[in-house]
Amino acid sequence: MSDQISDFDNVQTRPQPRKLSRTNPQEVILDTAAHLFYAHGIHTVGMDELIQETSLSKMSVYHLFPGKAESVVAYLRCTSAQVLEMAVCTPVPPFSALTGRLLTGVAWLSRSLTHIS
Repeated sequence: MSDQISDFDNVQTRPQPRKLSRTNPQEVILDTAAHLFYAHGIHTVGMDELIQETSLSKMSVYHLFPGKAESVVAYLRCTSAQVLEMAVCTPVPPFSALTGRLLTGVAWLSRSLTHIS
């Protein structure tokens, strides 16, 4: 029964790096932004840190994203698209597997409660 739901249990919440050509500066910036925003939080990462991590010129980065707000909006659009794709593509376990897991949990809980009283 646990094999039936292993794919569902292993859904990752951390943004995964996209397969990049590394020649498209916008993809490089967005991938780097995803990494930095996840690691440090959106509010703490500045444009200078983003530019330094991408190894792109300041002019290239500011040409694509005139400010932090534009880079955050682009990041959130990409992230929401990835989350939507993950939600649509993640196989849902059969109802019987969920029911079996729920019954196993109830049995464990009832055994635990009998040991307490």
